[in-house]
Amino acid sequence: MRQYIIPVDNNLEIRSWIENDASILLDLVDSNREMLEKWLIWVPNTKTREDMASFILKCQKEYDKKAGLQMGLWNQDMLIGTIGLNNIDLVSNKASIGYWLSHDYQGKGAMTKAVKSLIDYGFKTLKLNRIELKIATKNIKSRAIAERIGFHEEGTLRQDEYLNGEYFDYEIYSILRSDLV
Repeated sequence: MRQYIIPVDNNLEIRSWIENDASILLDLVDSNREMLEKWLIWVPNTKTREDMASFILKCQKEYDKKAGLQMGLWNQDMLIGTIGLNNIDLVSNKASIGYWLSHDYQGKGAMTKAVKSLIDYGFKTLKLNRIELKIATKNIKSRAIAERIGFHEEGTLRQDEYLNGEYFDYEIYSILRSDLV
């Protein structure tokens, strides 16, 4: 399988997953599990290297079908988070973006740069017109990234997801290719 690499800056790059990444990804999830479980429904059920290997295989199949581009964010050779385009629709030229960053790297601008690079890739290389972002209303840090980049808040999905015994509202954001011209 061909590995996709999207440069972000001199130290950061976004790379598609390879099989050998399963253990590294699991270690990163484990070291950030408490933080991630607050926002991501898949975290409690992802506990083994085999779980990560299955995730990576699923991502590789999505790459091949041009249906998704879920990738790792690397600071030189250290995995620091994940970022990707999901639900890629090349008929309507849209996708959704998702991301999370290791606690140790938050507040340093890495994810803001990575999101900008992935948006640029989506608009220029994939010829997308619209990129959507769904963020829990209470996830202030993630919302700040979206707003800093120029995503437009479109509305609230009330009680959209049940997580940790609570229903969460989500904000829907979007950015259009024409927003960046």
